[in-house]
Amino acid sequence: MIRDKNIFECIILEDHIWLPNYVIWGPPSHGHQRRSIIFKRKFPSIGNSISTKESWDRLRKKHSDKRRIFQYNEDTQVLKEINLKDFFMNGWGSPVYLGETFELKGDYFKIEGLKIVKWAGLLVEYTDKNNNKKQTNFSFYKKSKDNIWRQDGSE
Repeated sequence: MIRDKNIFECIILEDHIWLPNYVIWGPPSHGHQRRSIIFKRKFPSIGNSISTKESWDRLRKKHSDKRRIFQYNEDTQVLKEINLKDFFMNGWGSPVYLGETFELKGDYFKIEGLKIVKWAGLLVEYTDKNNNKKQTNFSFYKKSKDNIWRQDGSE
């Protein structure tokens, strides 16, 4: 589940947008109403619905090639598509981007590469102080209030 309220996962089939079941928390949720308005601006001729957990799982398996990720900018009110191969999340559902800073053993590094490795999770590539390319498991890092990724999320 994506924890950023301005990043939306969906599957678009013909003339309908299917949103995952986790956007609804009540009949009809504020989150779904908001997403419906945002998507209606971008796709005025396409309707949208929330799938059930079971139907979302089926849709993801059957139409994985039609899965899309969008990011909404609240200031400009623009919904833009994110390339799936450039979109990564950690184990907490927070999006992680190239160029962000993280702390490791008291030192700060820039994220130079991201990849998912089965059974390991999200790996971050970086250059250490000796100019060596390294990797570390990033699955359980949290972003602190000062926008630095840390293993425990503290400042």
